[in-house]
Amino acid sequence: MRKLIKENLEKLNLDYSGEYEDLYNFIDDNDLQEKFVDLFNKYNDEITISNWDDFVRGEMGTDEEIISELVGNDYRIFYDEDDDTFIIKKRKKGKLNFKIKISNSDEIIEILDEIGIFSEYKPRFVVTINDEIIGGSTYEIDGDNVYNFDIGILDEYQGYGISKKLIDIIIKDAKNMNSNGLKAQVVNNVLFEYLISLGFRGSVDNGVKYVFKKIYQH
Repeated sequence: MRKLIKENLEKLNLDYSGEYEDLYNFIDDNDLQEKFVDLFNKYNDEITISNWDDFVRGEMGTDEEIISELVGNDYRIFYDEDDDTFIIKKRKKGKLNFKIKISNSDEIIEILDEIGIFSEYKPRFVVTINDEIIGGSTYEIDGDNVYNFDIGILDEYQGYGISKKLIDIIIKDAKNMNSNGLKAQVVNNVLFEYLISLGFRGSVDNGVKYVFKKIYQH
């Protein structure tokens, strides 16, 4: 069932990127009523164009699962608990030739400000493409010997795995400094979920997301 649905929808050259309240909102905004009916009435012939909205909640699975069925593998989907919305982003294809290096350039502070991350820490790493800074990180070791950091990549360069590579380098950097842990405020929900998958512990304080990971020195 999943394979058939994805094969059919991946033939469509459409962009479903955006924020949606629920499955109904997603289908309605993208005029996918007929597609929803065509795809699912093979498994439930009671679904028609006149009653499709009766089946968008609970009958076929969770909203996120069904949206995933409808958009295929070319999209990333995650649920924002704070705003109670689904965010869909089209996956970027291809690779970028980027470099990551230590730098004390204040330009990374300007990049983070542009993204909406107002860091009070010192510049640490910059990400460059053809010598142009497109992102990076800042850091500060606090009184508890915890490596606090901010990280950001310009929107047009997100989706290429740059943040993941930068996070790997930051974790190694903290270990090399014999830090007791890492801590960050995260505004990007995709990055937040990725950090959680790496063993960071997530928390929310007044709507602001934080992550923390203890470092065990050997």
